[in-house]
Amino acid sequence: MHARRLYQDSISALERLGETGERSTLIGFLALVAFEMGDSSDVVNALAHEARLLSSADDTLSQAAWRTAVALVAAREGDPARGEALIAEAAEQAKNTDFVYLRGVVARAAAAIAEARGDRTLALARQSEALAFFEAKHDVPDSDRARAAIARLSS
Repeated sequence: MHARRLYQDSISALERLGETGERSTLIGFLALVAFEMGDSSDVVNALAHEARLLSSADDTLSQAAWRTAVALVAAREGDPARGEALIAEAAEQAKNTDFVYLRGVVARAAAAIAEARGDRTLALARQSEALAFFEAKHDVPDSDRARAAIARLSS
């Protein structure tokens, strides 16, 4: 709940200032937090839609974040093909950024979508990519999650 509150407070402050660039990125990440916390598809999609409306076409972080959130929702709702298309777009956006954490988040989402489609081999490969990104950032909680997913997929 703490992460959600921090995002919401930051988004509100930026909105009062009339700022849209950073706000769109934070809203995109809030959509990802909402998904991870089990919020309804409507909530996640509404946040992603807001991030999409606020972000410019060349805003790599925002574009990748909202696409990742919508891709995860699509897979959760039983449309992994749509999820795969969106996560491929997110990965394309993220690949040229030095924001390694985002690249890990996109890879982890790609793993979840591959698993939803029943492709454990691809899911394992994407989860391994996510682990490499998270380890590069010394992100212990996300590295641990990736290792647990790798162990589960390997069994």
